[in-house]
Amino acid sequence: MDVPVRMLAVALNVVTALVMGFFGLRVMFTPLNLGRFYWWPLAMFGAPILLMVGGVRILFPHLKQIFLLTLCAGILFLTWLTFIHYLSWTYCIFAIAEMLTCWGVLSVSSAVNSDGLLSLVAGALLVLSWIPASIETVRAQLKDFLVGNLANLVLLLFFWALMISSCVLAFMLTKSPGIEAVPD
Repeated sequence: MDVPVRMLAVALNVVTALVMGFFGLRVMFTPLNLGRFYWWPLAMFGAPILLMVGGVRILFPHLKQIFLLTLCAGILFLTWLTFIHYLSWTYCIFAIAEMLTCWGVLSVSSAVNSDGLLSLVAGALLVLSWIPASIETVRAQLKDFLVGNLANLVLLLFFWALMISSCVLAFMLTKSPGIEAVPD
């Protein structure tokens, strides 16, 4: 794959991860009555972390898996240290699931020699996690169309443009042969 396309994919992954991670973190700390879907905000926060690690994987394909897993663990630990401060079983289970997902997708990506697979999986998870919130936002905006402001819809369109373009570039990278990685 062309170097400019790889750099565009890395830049888009990082921007998408930062923007969507910020809003995922906001949703995580917003009091919502989600019932049995209490894990949904965690998915909205976890997918951008995987997307960030996927961007690093695209930028540095020769990096060993342990460093990428350490990056994922470091982001999770810093989030816990900065915002949570107490031992939450929900967050611990989420962090373990996030690490296992990252490790599994990195292992498969190394086996099939595809640098963009982690970004593609993370982008797909990000899209899936934002579907319910997007539907609810559009429904609320259409209900109050005359008195509501359109800023939420514009922001939502921006989110979807970031997520879809990130998925498309990751898909393009999975179709191209990856750079031969150093075996772990």
